[in-house]
Amino acid sequence: MPLTSALGYSIFICTKKITSESELFIFKPDKSIQDGRKTASWMVKNLHSSRMKEFWEKANSLNQQPDSLKQEPNSEKWSHEAIVARSNVRPLRMQKLKVAGNSGQHPGFDFLHECWDDPALQIVIKKLLAKFPQWGVAIVDGVLVDWNE
Repeated sequence: MPLTSALGYSIFICTKKITSESELFIFKPDKSIQDGRKTASWMVKNLHSSRMKEFWEKANSLNQQPDSLKQEPNSEKWSHEAIVARSNVRPLRMQKLKVAGNSGQHPGFDFLHECWDDPALQIVIKKLLAKFPQWGVAIVDGVLVDWNE
């Protein structure tokens, strides 16, 4: 029986990561064709409910760590030089993404992947992928995936 959720995509991915790492569930991407369109969903298997206590104990201990012990985001990505470089190429990339949005023409997985390091363009790409699922590109755990490969 299909299970639907009102979780937003980013919340789902975060939840998926936590429960997968805790070995509570196994998540597998599932590609199918419905009404002539390729669709992507997740197959979820509950490993065992007896692991719930261990999961919450681990989650609570991680939340109580001092901020200095938590992983910091990639500082190189946020260096002044990296930000300036992204800002310089953003207008050209944005224009190509707008053309793709208006025409429906897939700009190519490699181009989307190049744009993915720019947080401003990630927003545009997410909207395009929602609008054009036939491109066969999805976001899995924050990474672009070409379902056609």
